[in-house]
Amino acid sequence: WAAARVQAALVGVAQSAWLPDLDARASVARNFVESRNYNQNSAALTLSWLVFDFGQRSANIENARQLLSAAAATQNATVQSLFLSALQAYYTAQAVRAAVVSTTEAERAAREGFAVAEGRYKVGAGTPADRLLAQTALSQATLNRIKAEGEARNALGSLANVLGFDATLRLNLADIHALPEETVFQKDVDALIEQARLSRPDLKAAEAQLKAAEASIDLARAQGRPTLSLSTGPAWQDVAGVSANTGNVGITLNLPLFSGFETAYRVRSAAATAEVRAAQRDRIRSQVALDVWKAYQNLSTATQSLK
Repeated sequence: WAAARVQAALVGVAQSAWLPDLDARASVARNFVESRNYNQNSAALTLSWLVFDFGQRSANIENARQLLSAAAATQNATVQSLFLSALQAYYTAQAVRAAVVSTTEAERAAREGFAVAEGRYKVGAGTPADRLLAQTALSQATLNRIKAEGEARNALGSLANVLGFDATLRLNLADIHALPEETVFQKDVDALIEQARLSRPDLKAAEAQLKAAEASIDLARAQGRPTLSLSTGPAWQDVAGVSANTGNVGITLNLPLFSGFETAYRVRSAAATAEVRAAQRDRIRSQVALDVWKAYQNLSTATQSLK
């Protein structure tokens, strides 16, 4: 959220270039010459406005707006990722809690089995091997229960961490509701992939970054073109007691003639950056399709396994 606010402020910075600048200057000086000394005071107020710049400001604003869109999409992706992490941590904690119940029951059954084997061995109806096998099964069941309890504590700590609390926070999980008998999710996987490509915030961020890079190309080109500025303002000067009030109105045309090929190299750099952003966008598009495909197949397999 803070990163998105930073980019929103930078949009305002870019938009400020369309507004005029107002500057005030004042100076006081004491001059020393051979014949006499005198004071020199001056003040001026200057209003300046960039009238025309061959699209430099427009390209800069477009770049800032697209980066703001990318930041907003990144924020959405972060929220979704946090939401998914919380869900995964919650259901992992529920699963290991169920595992504790399961391993505790298995340990109880193994303890009863060992008691039976011990009794049979004492009355001569069982062999030492049967007794050792039952004892080994009990030890293994106890070990499984201890491991499950440790994993349950770790899962609760991970869930507390995802929620933004210390891992030592004690959490009490509600019981999971019974699953519906029939879960309907069958859809055309191609339609799901297309829907994901339209709604995935990471892909939206990549698209916005590509558009921002394309705007940077226009900005680099415009920086090497002429600019036309208008300036005006009053001025006052006092030299050795003689005052004068003046004013000026001026138009300044700046024509960049040669800058050591800086503009050409900036355009090349911006174009190469746009190619990088396009490649990143294409990679994410492919990754989105793979993510949906894997999730769909995993859900199908899990549903069949549950049945």
